[in-house]
Amino acid sequence: MTGPEDMDPRQRRLRSRPGLQPERTALSWDRTALAMLANGALLIFRENRTGSVLAWVPAGLALLAALICALLGRRRHARIVGSGARTISAATGEAVSLTAMVAALGVLTLLLTLPEV
Repeated sequence: MTGPEDMDPRQRRLRSRPGLQPERTALSWDRTALAMLANGALLIFRENRTGSVLAWVPAGLALLAALICALLGRRRHARIVGSGARTISAATGEAVSLTAMVAALGVLTLLLTLPEV
C-alpha cells in the first residue's frame, strides 16, 4: 500500500481536497433521509389521533428507511473520498435500494392518508 509520500503532488492534492462532487452526493443522500424522516413525522401526527399502536408502524418504517438511507449515503461518501480514484463506479445497488424504499414509503403514505372511498 502506498502512503501519501509515495504519491505525486497531483494525487496528494486530490486526496486532500476531493472537490465538491462528494459533498453534493453526501448532501443528496442526507436530503433524502431527511425527507423520509419528515414523512414519518407526518404519519405520526396524522395517525396518532386514532390512539392505535399500529399507527406507529408506518412511522417506524419511515425511520428505518431514513436510517438505511443515511448509512448508505455515508458509506458512499467514504468510498468516494477514500478511494482517491478519478472515476468511481456507479452506486447501482444503493440507488435501486433507495428507489425501492422511497416508492414503498410513498405508496404506504398514500394508502394511509387518502380518504376512504
